[in-house]
Amino acid sequence: MPGQVHGEGAQRSRFPPAVPSSALSLVDGSPGNSCEHPRHRLGRCVDGAEIASNVARAMRTAELLPTPVLAVRNPKGEASMRRLLRRSGYHALGATAVRRVVTAAAAVRGRRLVLVFHRIIEEGDRSGGIVPAVPREVFRRQLEQILEVGDIVPLTSMLTETSVRARPRFALTFDDDYVSHHDIALPILREQDVTATFFLAGRSLHGLGPHWFEKLDTLILSRGVPDVARRLGIPELDTEALAKLCEDDPGLQQQIEVEDASVAQHLTADHITALADAGMTIGFHTLHHRLLTGLPDHAIDSAVTEGRADLEDVVGNRVDLFAYPHGKADDRIAERVRRAGYVSAWTGRPRAITRGDDPHLLGRWEAGPVHGTDFVARIAVMLNRSAGA
Repeated sequence: MPGQVHGEGAQRSRFPPAVPSSALSLVDGSPGNSCEHPRHRLGRCVDGAEIASNVARAMRTAELLPTPVLAVRNPKGEASMRRLLRRSGYHALGATAVRRVVTAAAAVRGRRLVLVFHRIIEEGDRSGGIVPAVPREVFRRQLEQILEVGDIVPLTSMLTETSVRARPRFALTFDDDYVSHHDIALPILREQDVTATFFLAGRSLHGLGPHWFEKLDTLILSRGVPDVARRLGIPELDTEALAKLCEDDPGLQQQIEVEDASVAQHLTADHITALADAGMTIGFHTLHHRLLTGLPDHAIDSAVTEGRADLEDVVGNRVDLFAYPHGKADDRIAERVRRAGYVSAWTGRPRAITRGDDPHLLGRWEAGPVHGTDFVARIAVMLNRSAGA
């Protein structure tokens, strides 16, 4: 079947999955062995122990990593983390040493990491900055680098398979109904022989147009933030602050609907069927993408079920995986989702999966358009950050 998984039975490793005996001490940043593969930078040797020590320090700033769509980021903090990673010696030793740290951490602690993507775009295409976008070739390279350090497995196995492995496990997820899921992401997934889960709304099945945040992205791209802010009657803000303001204000969302008359390029029933036939898993993301945290229980119950049956009819099987709109949820919402029959539910909180996690409040990480050593270094940080961070 297309979309065969990289797991225990079908691992493709570009590097041997060796885990050094001093793995735990290196990950924890305590003194390790002498440098096995020394490189000299600024006249000094940078070894695995030093890298691991700096990974531990980077963990304490991990909340400054790129955050989910429509959430406020901290550019100053991200810049600090990048400087920290540079000082740690990642660029001196390259991905090989980082891979050893990642593998050691996963082997000892059983950490697993789920990545989330939104739009995969063609080279040269632009985004308004509201909907996260990753260029095609960057996405391809990210998958290649993930496979260099671990295995890409189905999302469901992240919970059912809890045994410790020598290589960390990763799962790929996509949110919303972008046609690029089918046209751009799917061919690359098949090329790399991996699977993914697509959390869909099924908007086209109901004759619905773009979500308000898709319209806002289009408006910003065509008119710029100052003009959009003026039309909405709000102070001029940066892109992410504008998005956050609109996320919390249904009135502004209605204004955006009026301002933009663009037609969505959403997945059709044929596209969704093609994803399922290719071995991809289909989950639900709600039909209207409303922020659930401010809704009463009965409205949450409606939001997590309206449109689900129509999606199941297209896919041909039960849809029992859920992703929270805007990545936000709490214990009350998780309980409503559990009662609706979903076996797991995923937030936008950027953290790895650890033993004992609530299956209805699991985290995912959106890397954004980063690749190379920086991408692998950020994976190391995500796998090693403390569970409470």
